[in-house]
Amino acid sequence: MISEAMTELSLDSSFTFRCAPGISCFNLCCRDLNQFLTPYDILRLKRHFGMTSSDFLRRYTAVHTGPQTGLPVVTLKPKEKVFLTCPFVVPEGCLVYENRPSSCRIYPLIRILSRSRASDEDLLRFGLDVIAEKIRQAAGEVEDEA
Repeated sequence: MISEAMTELSLDSSFTFRCAPGISCFNLCCRDLNQFLTPYDILRLKRHFGMTSSDFLRRYTAVHTGPQTGLPVVTLKPKEKVFLTCPFVVPEGCLVYENRPSSCRIYPLIRILSRSRASDEDLLRFGLDVIAEKIRQAAGEVEDEA
C-alpha cells in the first residue's frame, strides 16, 4: 500500500475504470488540484486556446522551484481556492478533453518515482487512485471486491 488513497500495482495487476456523466464521482478528480504540466501539455493546451505560450502560462499557470532539483515546475492555477478546481472543468466535463494534460489522460493511474536512500537507485512504481472507486462503491455504482 502506497497510501490510503492509492493501491500499489504490479506488472500483473489489472483494473477497470469508466468515467462519464451520471456517475457519482464525475468531475471529482478535477478538484484538490495539484496538476503539474509537462512542456508537451503546455503546447497542446496553448494551441487548444489559440494562445501564445507566454499568454497561456500567465493566465493559467504558476511556476515553482523544485525543492530537490532547483528546476522550474509549472502547475495549473485552480479556478477557485476552496475546492481547488481545475480551470478547465465545467459541470458537463472537461473543456480541453482532447488536449488534457498527460496525468489526466492516465487517471486513475499514478506514477511514483522515488530514490532509495540506501542504494541511491531510482524506484519507479505505479499506483491506482482509489478515491473515485470508493465514492462509486458508496453510491452503489460498483460492487466492493474486498
